[in-house]
Amino acid sequence: MRTFAVPKNLLNGANLHEGHTLSLTSELGFTRFFFDGKADKIGEVNLNPLGQGGDFIAFPVVGDVGFCREAGKPLAAERLEIRNFRTPCNVLRTVEADGWTGIADPGRNSMPMLRTTFSTGENKVVKARLYVTARGIYDFYINGKRIGDAYFNPGATQYNRTHLYQTFDVTSFIKEGDNAAGAVLSEGWWSGGCTFTGNNWNYFSDRQSLLARLVITYRDGRKQTVVTNPDTWKYFNDGPTVYGSFFQGEVYDARKEAFVSGWSTASYDEGKDWKPAQVVPLEGTVSTTGGGNSPRVDDYSRYRLTGQFGPSVYAVKELTAQSVKEVRPGVFVYDMGQNMAGVPRIALKGCMPGQRICLRFAEVKYPDLPRYAGHAGMIMLENIRAAMAQDVYIARGGEETIAPRFTFHGYRFVEITGIDRPLPLESVKGTALSSVNGLLSRYETSNPKVNRLWENIV
Repeated sequence: MRTFAVPKNLLNGANLHEGHTLSLTSELGFTRFFFDGKADKIGEVNLNPLGQGGDFIAFPVVGDVGFCREAGKPLAAERLEIRNFRTPCNVLRTVEADGWTGIADPGRNSMPMLRTTFSTGENKVVKARLYVTARGIYDFYINGKRIGDAYFNPGATQYNRTHLYQTFDVTSFIKEGDNAAGAVLSEGWWSGGCTFTGNNWNYFSDRQSLLARLVITYRDGRKQTVVTNPDTWKYFNDGPTVYGSFFQGEVYDARKEAFVSGWSTASYDEGKDWKPAQVVPLEGTVSTTGGGNSPRVDDYSRYRLTGQFGPSVYAVKELTAQSVKEVRPGVFVYDMGQNMAGVPRIALKGCMPGQRICLRFAEVKYPDLPRYAGHAGMIMLENIRAAMAQDVYIARGGEETIAPRFTFHGYRFVEITGIDRPLPLESVKGTALSSVNGLLSRYETSNPKVNRLWENIV
């Protein structure tokens, strides 16, 4: 336990009975305390036993917030606010004074899902073009089918200067009569954790949004336009993709699939759980933090929404696990044979509903050396620092596949826990992702190890 004294120039007899604010910030375990919003901290402590800064595994990784007051000592506090670390520091959770002992879960929503319906009547469609982008990344659907097979659109740019949109020919997706369209959003490079340092969380903003225009041309030349209007779109916050982050991984609850089955079709019953969508403004949602080597990204005076130039990210190769070893009871480490950048594709059979399968990813394993005694063969995570690089899949039961859409990992080894026995090697695959869809040259030497290094780089 650490105790910090509040200086008398901040709290004294003259202002003792006035309202005050005690604040603390915690960045990968390094915690600072402030009083009444003053810039000078009254104390700091590092809660990470491994070290301080982004070059260490972030320990402890806590999803809940605990708080208490010492027995017999009253605390005349109105409320506790849990806020995002980086500006705009919006409130995640508020706890009233009478609940000041226990655990608070700051989490609330799954990743956003949006949908709308429209009708073409009895008109003959001759052309339909979809123009779409997102703050964050998106998968777009029309009448139950995903549009395109790219990952992570609209891609990474300096969003306050250049923001890309994609154009799709969706003529074959539009049918006569009632239609539906929708999208699933995730963080990407826009929000959440996109580097190994805690102070770059929500680098651009703290929430995602969608911008789309669907232009339908009929045989008689008339055009119908469907746009992302909050009056005609609905929002849902409890879908199966609970969380998606490039650095932290994806959490997917397959049990929730049943509640959104057919969600992007016109016949889907929204019920009372789908709420009217809202416009997400820049004010109060984008980060205003900057300085030093981290420029501010809230200046949109030179903003341009631009059609995509350059390729998207696609699946380019599939690898199958080469071996598996149970390094500890119930801990199975699979070797994909080489380092890759991509996502797992794991086939499951016979899981119980609610069974929690956890995947962790690493480029190397602990070697059999004295300093790593007891850990040899386990995956080594030190080199990925504060990235959790963990996918969590909650099974629905039956035959199912773990195939994340909103994260990626650089790895050779994948650790699987939450299963009773090792999966067959052919059930553990990896989908390599790249925006390079072909090479115009090749490299080969007489040394197999050099050739393997070249293949790993590719």
